[in-house]
Amino acid sequence: MRVRILCLLLLLPACSDRLSPYDYGLSWTCQSAEGCERAAELMLIDRMGVQNGFFYFVSSRDAEFYSTAQRVHSDSLPAGCFWLYSLRLDGSELEPSKVCSAPGGFDLELSIPKRNPATYSQWLVEARELGW
Repeated sequence: MRVRILCLLLLLPACSDRLSPYDYGLSWTCQSAEGCERAAELMLIDRMGVQNGFFYFVSSRDAEFYSTAQRVHSDSLPAGCFWLYSLRLDGSELEPSKVCSAPGGFDLELSIPKRNPATYSQWLVEARELGW
């Protein structure tokens, strides 16, 4: 377990063979007071992997879904947090999203466009280790 944590924190290339591609399960929580659109679609995205500075999102129920995003560190964020760039959902690239380390994984704050692209839904996505 300690080797796994070290690999995840440092994202060492030598550790890549120790990590399975999708080590985290995702749970989605709507944070918008007026509710969130696309909940059923988003909740299909239920797995995430992290390797070499990239986050990989997949669905165990929709084999066609696959999306990647890049981790970017920033001094403007608190310790343990970083930006996630280039995440694409439903054909649209999302604005950079804040991600913070949490016990057993990560917490992602996503702003996802609604059907009216001028409005957004706020989501908290909890990524937690699936276990070995």
